Amino acid sequence: MEWPTCYFIPDDPCDILFFEPFGDLRDVDAVVAIDEQFNLPTETLDGYWHLSFGELVDRIVKHREAQAADFS
Repeated sequence: MEWPTCYFIPDDPCDILFFEPFGDLRDVDAVVAIDEQFNLPTETLDGYWHLSFGELVDRIVKHREAQAADFS
């Protein structure tokens, strides 16, 4: 995906981050890559397009913290 700038702020909506004007599913590929990279349960990314970037990051961090707690 290509953006004019690679900097996003927490309040940026995810639908901007994952916007794909050409419909070639790169947005879906990006979400799948995030899911696989962090081994997220399906519900973690449910409705991601309605979240802000900060909310998405919070969901991922909370999942990672829960994973770490499980290994303690």
